Amino acid sequence: MPVKKKTNHQKNVISVAILEDNEPMLKGMCIELDKPDIFICSARDELEPFLEDVQRHQPAVAIIDLRIRTADTEGGYEAIRAIRKISPQTHCIIYTVFEQLEYFHKGVNLGVKAFVSKHIHGVSLEKVIRIVANGGTYYGDLLSQYLEKVNEMPSVTNIKDPIEPAQPSLSIRELEILRLFGEGKQEEEIVAELHVSSNTVKAHTKNIRSKMNVKTTVEAVRLGRLRGLL
Repeated sequence: MPVKKKTNHQKNVISVAILEDNEPMLKGMCIELDKPDIFICSARDELEPFLEDVQRHQPAVAIIDLRIRTADTEGGYEAIRAIRKISPQTHCIIYTVFEQLEYFHKGVNLGVKAFVSKHIHGVSLEKVIRIVANGGTYYGDLLSQYLEKVNEMPSVTNIKDPIEPAQPSLSIRELEILRLFGEGKQEEEIVAELHVSSNTVKAHTKNIRSKMNVKTTVEAVRLGRLRGLL
């Protein structure tokens, strides 16, 4: 379908690609996102042309419905995997009617930055896009449900769904420090427990945030729990 005639290179404009096979829904999303600082570089209902657009435009954000002209959700996950290869800087948002924890679990392990249910209207899609484009994450009510599940089980991998390991992996020392932060310990306490310098802990913490692609240690701990590292 036609997209807005803006340039992808305008200053402070968020470029967005959409994969959605429900035509009324797709049109509604384009109307909702018709904002001066949002550029819809692709609005497609099929996987291949969508991925071609993503490779061409390298958008800041991609919005993906999980089930694309198939009886299962693999089309959406295939799109996310492909985006990670052809446009690594693009942040993916899952926008779907599927709210089961296993879908959420798989999306998080693929690096998805937001999981938005089509049944929930408390937070607008526009707001979620702005959060993700600014380096944040949004998981809605599924986050609290998932963390409860994490606390109940020895490992989140007990959720029956194929898991991809977090990339890149943390070192043994980085995992240890992340675990201590997860226990609520402060930097000074970690220094004392591990018998290392404050600069050493700071350096490892910086590496943890970098590898997990987050801005804060709190968010690193949260993702560590989501990925079964803690």
